[in-house]
Amino acid sequence: MKHWADQQVSVGGVVTFSPVDAGGNALFSTIYAQQYTPEANVALATSVPHCALKATSGDKKTITVNVTIGAILGVLGPTILGAPDGTVVHAHIVGV
Repeated sequence: MKHWADQQVSVGGVVTFSPVDAGGNALFSTIYAQQYTPEANVALATSVPHCALKATSGDKKTITVNVTIGAILGVLGPTILGAPDGTVVHAHIVGV
């Protein structure tokens, strides 16, 4: 069982992780668990970022995660938007 941890920043509401070794080979052939935690020091509950797994490539070399925040758009009311560019997201992946 292997554990892999990393952190990356969002661009356009998406974060990309690459669990590969120095030679570009996938670290995992099977992934059992993935956890993504966004980082933010915010005062409003609607501004707290959230993550959701978007896709894991078939070769397990690229994982993309959506990162969003809640927002109130005036008369349009509440909605969800992509998190600001530069939002830090921490990854923890477990597999073999």
